[in-house]
Amino acid sequence: ISRPANGGLNMGLGSESFLGLYELGDPGRMHHMCIGVDDYNADVLAEKLKAHDINAAVNRNAANRTSGGDQLYFNDPDGISVQLAQHGYLG
Repeated sequence: ISRPANGGLNMGLGSESFLGLYELGDPGRMHHMCIGVDDYNADVLAEKLKAHDINAAVNRNAANRTSGGDQLYFNDPDGISVQLAQHGYLG
């Protein structure tokens, strides 16, 4: 279990995944999902997404994580936020 500075609770699910629990202003809705990527580089992936007209944002705020590096976010066609992170990222 880890407790990031942004108020959540991350519970480990094996050695390569976790379930993050956070209070949301809109209960009953999924906030985001995260996909682990091998050879992760947030800036390179953001450029690749941009080439497909997908706007991505790189979050460099260390207070929003307890492991891993910069986080990349974009919205899927339904408006759900998708996070890409290094494979094995644990919150």
